[in-house]
Amino acid sequence: MRRFSFFQRGEVFYAQLLNPITGRYMSGRSTGARSKDEALLVVADWLKNGIPSVKGEKIRPTMEVYSLDALLAFIRSPAFSDEEAGRVLSTLQERGFLDGGALRGTPGAEMLESFLVRFWTYEKSPYVSELAAHGRTITKRHCLNCLQRARKYWLPFFKGKRLAEISKTNFQEFSLFLAGKGLSPTTINHILTVGRAAFGWAAAHELIKETPADGQMRFSEKHMKRGVLCVNEAKALFAQEWDSERARIGCEIAMVCGLRIGEVQALQIQDFSKRWLFIRHSWNPIDGGLKGTKTGEERKVPLVASVYKELKALIKKNPHGGQPEDFIFYSTDSARPMSYYELSAGLERALVRLSLGDRYTTSTSEEKAQALKKWKERRITFHSFRHLYASRMVDKMKPEAVMRSTGHKDRAVFDVYADHLEKANLDEVGKVAEEVFGKMLSFPKAASEKITNRKECLYKPVQ
Repeated sequence: MRRFSFFQRGEVFYAQLLNPITGRYMSGRSTGARSKDEALLVVADWLKNGIPSVKGEKIRPTMEVYSLDALLAFIRSPAFSDEEAGRVLSTLQERGFLDGGALRGTPGAEMLESFLVRFWTYEKSPYVSELAAHGRTITKRHCLNCLQRARKYWLPFFKGKRLAEISKTNFQEFSLFLAGKGLSPTTINHILTVGRAAFGWAAAHELIKETPADGQMRFSEKHMKRGVLCVNEAKALFAQEWDSERARIGCEIAMVCGLRIGEVQALQIQDFSKRWLFIRHSWNPIDGGLKGTKTGEERKVPLVASVYKELKALIKKNPHGGQPEDFIFYSTDSARPMSYYELSAGLERALVRLSLGDRYTTSTSEEKAQALKKWKERRITFHSFRHLYASRMVDKMKPEAVMRSTGHKDRAVFDVYADHLEKANLDEVGKVAEEVFGKMLSFPKAASEKITNRKECLYKPVQ
């Protein structure tokens, strides 16, 4: 068999070299010659000195060209196996020619969409199961937020991609895409965490070789300060009429005791005494209702005398019999407390009434919406009462005492944290709370309210 053969395309001669490894002619290559004699000289030079690449940028020895052609021929043949394909892919990745790549039938070949959905679906997640096996916990609410972010941002951007195909370059491109949408740095970091956690777990379990999030920078976060009412605003807020007595007392409790909204909802009659509130639970319907506190620790908080009377009167109105396990902030369902929505909406209506004053009842919906918008721009929410408590109390006493009362463990909020607080310190907290908040409150008769059983709105769609 001849070492090469010629054919023409137009006026140019092409040569097909015989590969001695496979025993077959290779694909035709242009000699650039317009006569057969010139083409013969070109091919003779190739066989002696090496064959140029397709783009003509590099001359390779003939045996290298023959070997590459033989490799490609083997890859195309039915004899090429999954195991051999894996070795080829692994070698290409080691050489840096591939950032990703998924071999058929391997875990990394799973579509990213199905992997992320399963990973963040609480009941199906192998990640959640593994955390539980190691005595660690993750909330359903957190998983649900991550699942929402995955569906809203990750899945549309990486549609049709497989788990092992996501490269570091892809991850960086996604980060810049999010930045271009005008999202806050905090929101972007939350969205990226969805993938960071999932890819990290996949790499640790050898579903992928490495996580594409490695070495990727986080976005710098400048936290916005929480909105806090001034003393005169708080006085005026509680001096006016409220549409909901339970919402008003719930806000008072948050202010004079520094409670989180879930802790207010979770208060049971057995958590109440003349001098103290015992903070044992938080309400989280997504995670099964009554749960432990955010820090996992119980604490007791001194009560302001006037609020004690308000709570005692509210307990007497409980329509479910007033058993120790009944919720102080009740709803129509004895197994569930007043909802997050009712507490927040009651506060919002009170804030709007504070802004509009005597014009509240005659104002249009648009005027009320504009009034509420101004409070939202100041970031005034139910949680603002907790910050008002901390900011006012820390002016009067040591931060570590206030932290024990609020259940804080974050030095970004207070400069010092103490693990223990003596009874004398709690007594001091009570005295200072009475001094700071006792005169701030007045108790008008609330408008008659109808207890609703609205669906819980414990979390809103993520950004």
